[in-house]
Amino acid sequence: MKTLDEIAIKHGTDKSSLFHNYAVNYEHHFEAMRDQPISFLELGWGGHEDPLKGGESARAWREYFSKAKIAIIDNEEKDPSTMVKDVEFVLVSQDNAKELHKLSEGYDGWDIVVDDASHVSSLTIASFKALWEHIKPGGYYVVEDLHSSYHAHWYTLDEANPNPFMNGRKGLTAMNFFKRLADEVSYDKLEQRYWLGYPDIESITFYRDIVFVRKKQ
Repeated sequence: MKTLDEIAIKHGTDKSSLFHNYAVNYEHHFEAMRDQPISFLELGWGGHEDPLKGGESARAWREYFSKAKIAIIDNEEKDPSTMVKDVEFVLVSQDNAKELHKLSEGYDGWDIVVDDASHVSSLTIASFKALWEHIKPGGYYVVEDLHSSYHAHWYTLDEANPNPFMNGRKGLTAMNFFKRLADEVSYDKLEQRYWLGYPDIESITFYRDIVFVRKKQ
C-alpha cells in the first residue's frame, strides 16, 4: 500500500516531500482513518487564476481516502476537465459563512477540514470560525502554509507581520490566532476561562508551516 507521500508525489501536489513535506504529518494523524467512511473538506482547489490547472490535492486525497466523502471549495471557476471523480467541487469563497454552514450540514459535519486556500490571515481565521462547529468529535482542522503570516511583502501589514510577536494592523495574523488557541487547551481551570471561546479543543500540534487542531472526543 502506498504512503500518502508516495501518492502526493504521484499526483504532483505540493504537500509531498518534494515541496512542503506535509504528507508525512498528515499520515501521522490520519492513517487510522484511511479506510473509514469519513467526510473530508479542503479549502482551495489550486491552479490560481488558471481554470485548467489545480486538483492535484483532490486526486491525492481521493486515492488515499478511498471510502471518504470529499468536497473541495474554491472561489474561482474551474474547467470541467479538471474535475475528479467522486469529489464534489463547490464554487464559494472561504469566508462565506452562510454557504459553508449549508455545505457542512449537507455532509453532516466533517471529520477533517484542510485549509489550503488564500493564506490571507483574515480569511483563514474567518473559515476556522465558520467551520469549527461542524468538526465532528475527534476530528481535525488543519491549516497549511502558516509562513504567510510573516510575509508582509506579499500579504501587506494588514494580514501579516515579520515580527512573530506582532499582529497584522487589522487583527491577529493566522499564526498568532492559532498560537492564541493554545490557551484554550491550557485554560484557567479555576475560573473555567476560555479566552477565544473554544472549550472543545483537545490539542493543537504545530509542525513547520502547518497546524493540526483536534476537537475533543
